[in-house]
Amino acid sequence: PKVWAWKERRVKQLKAWVDRLYIIFPFEKEYFRGKGIEAHFEGNPLMDAITQRCAAAPSEAEFRAEHGLDERPIVALLAGSRVSEIKANLNFMARLAGRVPDRQFVVAGVSWIDREWYERYTEHMPIKFVCDKTYELLQISEAAVVTSGTATLETALIGIPEVVVYGIPWLYEKVKPYLLKIPFVSLVNLNMGREVVREMVVYNPSVDDAELELRSILKGGMKREKMLRDFEELRSIIGGAGASERFAQDIVKTIQNSKLMFLGAVIFAIVWCLIALFLRRYPETMSGYNTMPKAKREKFDIHKIGHLISNAMFVGTPSVLLSPLMPNIDLYTLLLCWVPCGIVLVAGIYVNVRKDKFQKQ
Repeated sequence: PKVWAWKERRVKQLKAWVDRLYIIFPFEKEYFRGKGIEAHFEGNPLMDAITQRCAAAPSEAEFRAEHGLDERPIVALLAGSRVSEIKANLNFMARLAGRVPDRQFVVAGVSWIDREWYERYTEHMPIKFVCDKTYELLQISEAAVVTSGTATLETALIGIPEVVVYGIPWLYEKVKPYLLKIPFVSLVNLNMGREVVREMVVYNPSVDDAELELRSILKGGMKREKMLRDFEELRSIIGGAGASERFAQDIVKTIQNSKLMFLGAVIFAIVWCLIALFLRRYPETMSGYNTMPKAKREKFDIHKIGHLISNAMFVGTPSVLLSPLMPNIDLYTLLLCWVPCGIVLVAGIYVNVRKDKFQKQ
């Protein structure tokens, strides 16, 4: 879950219940480290999907012919994958398309939303429609207007300059600074740690501003080349294809290591118990006892002390097993194992040393 964006209190649950946390965004590593969780990043599986889909995509000429697209450069419109996002953004995108008639605007739709929803906002506009072909469309596009979300990262990883737009309710715009814990909304800017793509996530976004921004990332625009260089840097940060395989290999390695740790813990516990038994049988071998003056040794019942120490060690055996097996084990759980040992040991030795006093009382 994106706990770094909202409902941050869920971090406590992650820390309590997750033994190994895998993440798909590199900036999350530092975030979770600050919360006491060592997260593991092996790349983003999006790169696998993008590489496979783009490699299997038809040629540009075939794609244009199949979907009735003319020869004008294409601007992709990614209005979202939920009806609420279509309602919030597609009308604005359609108005923007009317400002740039020398470009061909194409909506990237999804099959689980009825096409009627798209046509409500594009019916009388020169806008084309393709369904379930987002990667293929982006691959031949000159630029894109994208609703904030995973699509912003996908567009950047494919290498298409973009403007991020999302129309939000007036009230949410006012409370957003108090609810969101992050400086940016798009995953591009979050991963880069700075503004790479323009974010217009406001109530009633300006079509004039969006037109200026869009023109600046079209071919010949003043922001296009820098944005493309930033996208190259982003790809190097995210990592190449094969992330799913790397994640799987690490999971298998972790499971194998846990088996070895279990075996080691069992052996250690056996040795621990043998030492306890030895102290019970031969308590006089304890360090320093034989070098004590005879008068001092007479105050100690070394056999009772040996029994006490071995009993304390037996009580502590569960934590000897738990410590290496559960690196994230709660401190209080360990204390529950060790505190009884300390109480048994200290109280027993104290009574044994002061036995003369107790006998008199």
